[in-house]
Amino acid sequence: MATLRKKPAKPYKDFPLFPHACGQWAKKINGRMRYFGVWADPEAALKEYLRERDFLQAGLEPPPADGDVVLLKDLCNAFLTSKKQRLDSGELGRGTFTDYKRSCQLALDTFGRLRRAESISPADFVRLRGVITDKYGPVRTGKEITQIRMLFRWGEQQELIGRPRFGGEFVKPSKDVMRRHRQSSLARMFEADEIRAMLDDASCQLKAWLLLGINCAFIQKDLADLPRSAVSLETGFVDFPRQKIAVERRIPLWPESIAALQDSIAARREPANETDADAFFLTAQGHRVLSMRENGNRTDAVHAAMDLLQQRLGIKQARRSYGALRHTFRTIADETCDFPAILRIMGYSDNTISNTYRERISDDRLRTVTDHVRNWLYRDRTS
Repeated sequence: MATLRKKPAKPYKDFPLFPHACGQWAKKINGRMRYFGVWADPEAALKEYLRERDFLQAGLEPPPADGDVVLLKDLCNAFLTSKKQRLDSGELGRGTFTDYKRSCQLALDTFGRLRRAESISPADFVRLRGVITDKYGPVRTGKEITQIRMLFRWGEQQELIGRPRFGGEFVKPSKDVMRRHRQSSLARMFEADEIRAMLDDASCQLKAWLLLGINCAFIQKDLADLPRSAVSLETGFVDFPRQKIAVERRIPLWPESIAALQDSIAARREPANETDADAFFLTAQGHRVLSMRENGNRTDAVHAAMDLLQQRLGIKQARRSYGALRHTFRTIADETCDFPAILRIMGYSDNTISNTYRERISDDRLRTVTDHVRNWLYRDRTS
């Protein structure tokens, strides 16, 4: 008659496994008994349990212990680590890094952290696209799809995973979808009388922001990044490469813009941080007007002030934030038909063959563009 072996005691009180009669350390997970190693080696059993635990609790079969498996969470962590290095070196903006984090989180929430990256199939990407389109409009959908494809392509290039299987459906919205979306939306620009009303009612600093938006085609980030050294109130020019793409930009200032900038710099607060000492615009607390925090939240003093001003004047409409001034500038400036000068003011790269041979754009051409926009804005008020 066989004798029953005596079950060993747990190595310590909180040991998560129990000795099963079959001679293995075990634990019931999701209603199913799981076994992790023999009684004689509780440390090895615990190690195996910890390796498999998250998979089993999530209802997934754990990968082989000796397999070279890259989980989705590992792929995302490696991708974000590489982008963080570029952020720290100044090669990547805080906003772009935050966008990458948000896209990675979207993939993790849809597929699960413990999903094997190589096991994600075309059908899975179709499901992810549905999640994105349910949550966002066509423009943001295209951006999220582009960044998630970038994540998996990066993993392939780093030889972490094989070629991703996107299938034929995980693509950005088509051009006709984008055109219909644009046609169904309100025009993203201001009329001259609306801008004049805002200028008449704006505070000292907000007036300067508004004028730089319509005179220089600035966006919030331009205002936040603008150094005092880039502005010459004596000559009436801003020489300020667009930070996002480092393209040269030179802009003649209107008399109204110069006066507003003089008032703004006279009322400027002292910087809260030494790194912001050269920033032209600061908030009442001494911070940049646009900043991105580590947790991904953004503080935007420009948007908040612009929103309150429009609501007070009763001209608030969807899609017309501060960036609509840049749209307005381009729409009116195009009437001059001097597109190289317009691109120089807006900070866009010109990849045409003509630009290869163009050595300079005169200040007179730049003034012709900005004066045309000023004449449109002030009409019979211009002097």
